[in-house]
Amino acid sequence: MRRTAAVPDALSSQVVCVYARFSNDQLQRDASIEDQVRTCTDAATANGWSVEPSLIISDAGVSGAQMSTREGIQTLLHRIQSDRTRTFQGVLFDDSSRLGRNLSEVLSFCKVCEFHQVFLYFVNQELDSRDPNFYQLMIQFASGDEQFLKKLKHAVTRGQKGRIAEGMIHGGRYYGYKTVAIADPTKRSTASKTAIKGVKLVIDELAAAAVRAIFGWAEEGRSFRQIATDCSDANFPRPCTISGAAGVWTRDTVWRIVSNRLYCGFLTYGKKTTVKHPITGKIQMRRVPQSQWTIKHFPDLAIVTTEQWDRVRSIVDTRKSLGIPRMAGSGRRDKSAPISLFSGLLFCDECGNPFVVSGKVERGGRFLKCKTFRYERQKCSCSLGIDEALLETRLVEHLVSRMLAHERLESAIEYFHEALNAQILSAEENRRNAEAISATLLREQNRLRKERENIIASLRELGPIESLKSEFTRIEGRLKQLEDQLPRPHQRETRQVSLENARAFIHTQAHRLSEVLLADRTSARRAILRFVGPLKLRLDSEHYPPTFHVKGGLRICRDKLP
Repeated sequence: MRRTAAVPDALSSQVVCVYARFSNDQLQRDASIEDQVRTCTDAATANGWSVEPSLIISDAGVSGAQMSTREGIQTLLHRIQSDRTRTFQGVLFDDSSRLGRNLSEVLSFCKVCEFHQVFLYFVNQELDSRDPNFYQLMIQFASGDEQFLKKLKHAVTRGQKGRIAEGMIHGGRYYGYKTVAIADPTKRSTASKTAIKGVKLVIDELAAAAVRAIFGWAEEGRSFRQIATDCSDANFPRPCTISGAAGVWTRDTVWRIVSNRLYCGFLTYGKKTTVKHPITGKIQMRRVPQSQWTIKHFPDLAIVTTEQWDRVRSIVDTRKSLGIPRMAGSGRRDKSAPISLFSGLLFCDECGNPFVVSGKVERGGRFLKCKTFRYERQKCSCSLGIDEALLETRLVEHLVSRMLAHERLESAIEYFHEALNAQILSAEENRRNAEAISATLLREQNRLRKERENIIASLRELGPIESLKSEFTRIEGRLKQLEDQLPRPHQRETRQVSLENARAFIHTQAHRLSEVLLADRTSARRAILRFVGPLKLRLDSEHYPPTFHVKGGLRICRDKLP
């Protein structure tokens, strides 16, 4: 249904602005900026409006799915909202889709223009915002524009699946392969560009030799780090980075190769999909269930056999479940295991190398030994291991006893008093700032509540429209954010703590310090890294049973105590 602009004769001399946009450089000529500007200028002349060259705003090569990513539309919106820079009374668009393909954002833009008394005119639909039926018609047009993006995404996915079915790739670089363009005889080529149907992979024998060597080494049980070193030593062709530059061999590069089923001839598409957050507009990647993947087998792309690929994957999965041995420990620490309090701080006083995990004790803890003795026994005589849990308990108790000495405890109290008051000042400043902006937040809250009521009324009148439901969800989310940002009505002013009160609190809690440190290991780890210097362990084998002597630095505030 088309509506002709109803413009009074008294307004025929109005100055209007022109906005043009296209989303892809490969679009046809009728979607170019010049053609849109010419169409809008002709419409302005027919209606008696004038267009100045400085009032032509455009966005080239930008999608209409989101307004926040388009500089031109943001400039236009700023000029509309500014009484000083606005020298026009209306805005012309070639089509409703040029404004945007998001119904909620389009309606919000129209509301802003209506508030600032700037009319909108869409040439293709012959739709004027001063028409009484404007919003009813605009919802229909904008909803269709939004559905276009969804259909386009479906069509692109369908086309990519068709390419996979014909043995072509959907994009990306793959080590061990070269790409060959497949000409499309059904499309018309130009003098500078040949029409292609897609791109196929062809095995690059030089790089394929490296892939076969990697799978062979992995089948022998070598670690990914060792394989990466061997590839560098063998001077294999280096893998490419995302930008196409030559990269370096790393354990992650080796892992990606042994995990990719392409090397045994299986092309896969659709492992992940993109979704846009309805409020922030950020794009997120989500995994797709394996049952929905598109997988095709092409034996001519196989560099290794399927049996060898399965064997390597079985070895990798087994090592992953057991924990791959590392230089810093005998196995990968489980995420549920306790955090090591003194990791990276324990060193052998004889050779200077750190203590590392060498095994497990019967009750489930870990056993520490000098790294040099573990791997090169002839270079260090520190042969005794130590229970990590017992070492942590003894060290924490010793550190606490040193900190609770009178002169050191007083220094710690002063540091605690300064840090606590600084935190109180910061919290009080945040409270005052929140109260200062509460009026603005309340106005926004009232405005969003009215918009929510209007959307509810529109849904009752027009039925369930996906775009209105999405806008309703966005408003609900923003209202929830405003409720969290508004200051609490009974929030009181926080006063600073005196040094006497801080001292009394520390003295009452000091006897529990060892227990607190061992219970809250995350906070204890941060405190230890901040206040405890490197600790050196020396084995005393003259006594029985053999014991370790520990020495190191303890820093309290700016003082360092031996």
